[in-house]
Amino acid sequence: NPGSLMRKDKKKQTAVLIHGKNEYLRESAFLFSSPVLDILASVIDDDDWREEELAKLRPDYVFNFLGSRVLKGPLLEYKAVNFHPAPPEWPGRGGASLALYHGEKSYGATAHGMVLEVDSGPILAVRRFEIAPDESCESLFRRGELACLHLFYEILTTIGTHGDLPKPCGESWKRRAMKRAEFEEWLTANPDEKENF
Repeated sequence: NPGSLMRKDKKKQTAVLIHGKNEYLRESAFLFSSPVLDILASVIDDDDWREEELAKLRPDYVFNFLGSRVLKGPLLEYKAVNFHPAPPEWPGRGGASLALYHGEKSYGATAHGMVLEVDSGPILAVRRFEIAPDESCESLFRRGELACLHLFYEILTTIGTHGDLPKPCGESWKRRAMKRAEFEEWLTANPDEKENF
């Protein structure tokens, strides 16, 4: 029961939630967070919203839960957490594809503080799982999203119990984030590179 996580000695802290398009994950995150935090705004990627307007709400926290928009403005001035559907080995785009291509044995998700540079902020928590032998890019990506929901529960539980975000967990990003254009270029097979082709 997420309501039991609320500390009785303090009024609720506030938050802005930014969600991706997956309705089940979006609703699950909202339902878990609303007893713990006062949700000032809950917006979806496709909604017509601006960072400047959301920042005027002066939230204690900003959660980017699987939203694809990159925050670059005033929302980063608050305690902002991103839930990335890949482990620290794969920041940016294409994590599931890259992990399978490189023969990784495990995958996961990362909760991290947001800074101006994408997927480079302090890592608060990581959740890992084994990659199944017949895993596809789509199934691995979806499992990464589900791991983000578990991390969301974990972070909200810490806030509800201790009144603040967890400290960084000690893990670090293993490379710089791959941008969308770089990933799309990587996806194009070159017949001259016989081994990769």
